[in-house]
Amino acid sequence: MSTIRGLVFHSRFHYVKQHLDYTTRRNINEHLSEQVRNVVSEQVFPVNFYRFEMLQELDNAIVTVTTAAEQPLFQSIGREFAHAIVDRYFFNYTEAQKPQRFLAQFQRHYARLWGFGQIDIRPESTRKSTIILEYPVSVHPAYHIFMTSFLTNAIALCGGKSVQLNPVESEDDPQECRKYVTTWQ
Repeated sequence: MSTIRGLVFHSRFHYVKQHLDYTTRRNINEHLSEQVRNVVSEQVFPVNFYRFEMLQELDNAIVTVTTAAEQPLFQSIGREFAHAIVDRYFFNYTEAQKPQRFLAQFQRHYARLWGFGQIDIRPESTRKSTIILEYPVSVHPAYHIFMTSFLTNAIALCGGKSVQLNPVESEDDPQECRKYVTTWQ
């Protein structure tokens, strides 16, 4: 069983609360299994661990009920979450406008914030890094969209201009591993 911190659930809660009406929120809740409904209806603590499959079920319910296209929906969730997380935990790097320093700090705190798999960030120059995300299980496409949007927007908030986050695919990489090269000006 793979787990992820409640903080990531909060990205979905924030989006749903800010952008969806009461009826839609209730319909999302009704699309969840009883077990997941009970968990998300109670208080989800940011530091606690929850089953990753619950996040996947919540993501699927949001897409199903809203009939929104998955790509722009989870890009928006990732963008909004980047603003919240960078402002809350990495504000110094928005002031300093140092994307590499943000990435180094994010790598240090990833386990405490996300707690899902591992992240390895390898700086290649002052405006380029390789980011490797290794997960304990295969992850659904919405989660990848969310993560790439989060990282792209967080780097931009910390001073990166024209941020690009490009996937690097290799037949040797397991499905649980995602590698990206990010560049900015």
